[in-house]
Amino acid sequence: MLQEEKIKYVDDLFRMPLFKIGFLEFFRNMQEEGIVAAKNYWSSSHGTDFLIPKAPEIFEKLIDIYIVLGFVPRNRYEKVLEENGNLKEENTFLRNTIRELQDNTLTSRADNMQEIRQAAAGKQMGLSSETEENLFELLNI
Repeated sequence: MLQEEKIKYVDDLFRMPLFKIGFLEFFRNMQEEGIVAAKNYWSSSHGTDFLIPKAPEIFEKLIDIYIVLGFVPRNRYEKVLEENGNLKEENTFLRNTIRELQDNTLTSRADNMQEIRQAAAGKQMGLSSETEENLFELLNI
């Protein structure tokens, strides 16, 4: 029974042109400028019980619903979208920079390894020729 009364009360509210206009303006303000601006709009234009019964409580509940559902004002949303785009560009730049550094590091390591291998092979060849000479000297004796 209590639920039916609440539903009828909300239905009656939306039949009131003043409430309907105020409600739409309130949400537009909340979306564009934020909750504080919407509260200021409502309290300055419709904040009394005179024209709409229980108006302040209704709009406080609407603000709670707005917050609970996770809505944010449009300007804050656009700011976050812009920042997200900037972060994506930075991530791409950093990823490419890291990839270049890794490539350069691997290339320089490969070059160093090749030099070390050649030096080791040269030393090994030098040792081999020394060993051969020593072996020939022993066999010639």
